[in-house]
Amino acid sequence: SFLAEVTSGSWPFPFTTAWGWLGVMPIYSLHILFLAGLVFQFGRPALPVLLPAGFLFGLYESYLTKQLWLPTWWKEPGLSLGGVAVVEFFVLVLWWHPLMAFLVPLAAGERALSPSSEVLDGFPRFFRSRRALLGLGLVGGYYQSLICPLAPGKLALSALVSGGSLLGVLALWRKLYASQGFLFRDLLPRGRELGVLLVPLLLLYFWMGRFVRPEALPGAGPQALILAAALGFAFLLQRNLRQAGGPPQKPGSEGPFSWRPFLIFLGTFGLSVQGFRVLDRVLGLVSGSPERVTVFRLVLTIVAAVGGGGWMLRKAVWPRINP
Repeated sequence: SFLAEVTSGSWPFPFTTAWGWLGVMPIYSLHILFLAGLVFQFGRPALPVLLPAGFLFGLYESYLTKQLWLPTWWKEPGLSLGGVAVVEFFVLVLWWHPLMAFLVPLAAGERALSPSSEVLDGFPRFFRSRRALLGLGLVGGYYQSLICPLAPGKLALSALVSGGSLLGVLALWRKLYASQGFLFRDLLPRGRELGVLLVPLLLLYFWMGRFVRPEALPGAGPQALILAAALGFAFLLQRNLRQAGGPPQKPGSEGPFSWRPFLIFLGTFGLSVQGFRVLDRVLGLVSGSPERVTVFRLVLTIVAAVGGGGWMLRKAVWPRINP
């Protein structure tokens, strides 16, 4: 929830608010545990396997928040196809949630909780570098400074409180359990545990589908398109799992644990939020139109998300899985 909601500015304080505990954390924890457990249960977490699972994750923006049918981003209705919002589909389903709600949290979680490196082993080499950490921090800072309306002081407090809470939980877990050397796949649900997780997940869909923005729930046509997308992503997941083969006999390792990558990301994120806010003010004064700067940043964000989402979709549809 930190990587997807705090860095995007959608919910800056997920760990200290009622909706954070009742809505944000259940949405993210149940989805990532179920989908990651499914992937690790039946095969190897190669990137082309994780991507369609991340797309399925992103589809929660249909029945839970209704953003894929009636977005709250714009004052006027945007581009839609068959009742499904096109820009939001690319940004949320094919880009943001696969990356910041699934891939990055899985890689970070495995690094913090386990000596194994199955998730990172499936990533391109660049994504395992310090430059990638800096880039992720800048992306988070860019999004939060653009979307979140809070004052700079509260933005800094969001990064400090939310990031500090997350690091505190990880530090406590490592103090209690790291010496036992659990593999990451051993920590994930499997078998009957996945069935148990499915119950609260389905209840969450029923509750939010029925009571959260019920007026935004569309007719049969737009719902059928989302269900068709879900079936398509499920097919890609099953096919790519089969091509990836079973789990490795001996998972790789990233070496001794270090807090440095986490601190680099959080530091870059916190500083870049403030930096982008200052840059906005300077460009607004120079151009004479702060609104024009905001529109330009929004357009740049959408173009980047469409490009990134297209790249991810291509990787999932035409996979190249190393043995």
